[in-house]
Amino acid sequence: MRSRHFVTRSPKANTTPTFMFPIIFGIGEQIRTTGSGSFHCPNCGPDRDYRRERRAQCFYVFFVPVFPLNEWPEQVVCKNCCSQFTKSVLFYNPELDRQERDERPDRIKLVMILTLIRAELIPEASLQRIEDVVRAEVGEDILREHLDREIAEARALEIDPLVELIRIAQKFKSKGASTVLRYAFLAASATGTLSEEDEIFLDRLREALGISQFAFRRIIVTAAQDFTGQRSHP
Repeated sequence: MRSRHFVTRSPKANTTPTFMFPIIFGIGEQIRTTGSGSFHCPNCGPDRDYRRERRAQCFYVFFVPVFPLNEWPEQVVCKNCCSQFTKSVLFYNPELDRQERDERPDRIKLVMILTLIRAELIPEASLQRIEDVVRAEVGEDILREHLDREIAEARALEIDPLVELIRIAQKFKSKGASTVLRYAFLAASATGTLSEEDEIFLDRLREALGISQFAFRRIIVTAAQDFTGQRSHP
């Protein structure tokens, strides 16, 4: 018997070549230099070269940044020590900084004295609080006779404490408003409680300095924890 062989034939293969292009993408940091110059570096000294940098997290395609995903504020980098600062460092003046440190104890005392001289008599606890705050903040001791003399001089000027406190806030190098409000609160709360008159005065001062109620509460809580170990709520 004659056998039959069945052969299955495959269709004709496609001989047209296929090209595939891999797409390379990812996320990386982009650093752009936006300027340069010389400045007084707070870390390593005067006459140092710097560069201004702007950093951003970018989406890359074929190693080319396409669009930024996140950007950070411009910073100043010292070319000598590689320390990084905000742009405000370009206005850093060591002489003014030294003057600020020298005048800080007197400003702290004056803020607290102006807060207290609204009353005819200043409690012993309030005088002790001034001494404790200055000692804790700047490491200096105050002679009580000197403090009494400064209180008498402030009374003799017959100035509006609120107006003078606003002026002092402008003299602090940074965060003057919150700094003044902090020391005013510490002076007013030295006896352990705030009188209704003190609360009204502090609220007027807060409004005059442009501080929100939320920021005001944070200042008070922090100050109370620092000097009494307790939480205080306005």
